[in-house]
Amino acid sequence: MKKILIFTIIIFTLASCNELEKKVQGGWVVDQAYYHDEPVLWDLYSNGIGLNKDNKCNLPISDWADRHTDREKGTWKVSKKNGTPYLKINTTNKIFNRTFEIHNLRKVQDTVSWGYLMKMTLTADSIKLDCTKALYE
Repeated sequence: MKKILIFTIIIFTLASCNELEKKVQGGWVVDQAYYHDEPVLWDLYSNGIGLNKDNKCNLPISDWADRHTDREKGTWKVSKKNGTPYLKINTTNKIFNRTFEIHNLRKVQDTVSWGYLMKMTLTADSIKLDCTKALYE
């Protein structure tokens, strides 16, 4: 009986992380970026985050000299701890090399195109990013 319970818990955990990964992966636009509650979106040379299926990612850069370097690239994974979802990005990019807590991951109606959008807020240390991606359903 214990083995069945443990197996069920493991399957449920894997399935919930897989569902979270599917929701998070894709191309995100950083709508707002804050550092110590000060807006810093205009300090980034791009505002897109690409979380690819192969767990590689494309990141915004803060210095034009960083274009076409490893600072634009990284790897990502999602996890849950005590019911809280997290996005971990590994990169040489100092801004994005951290674990973000995912807040308000939700599907919303797009009032312009009659489609849907995904929204989320990422927070870590003193960084906050409000992000949106289009859903093609």
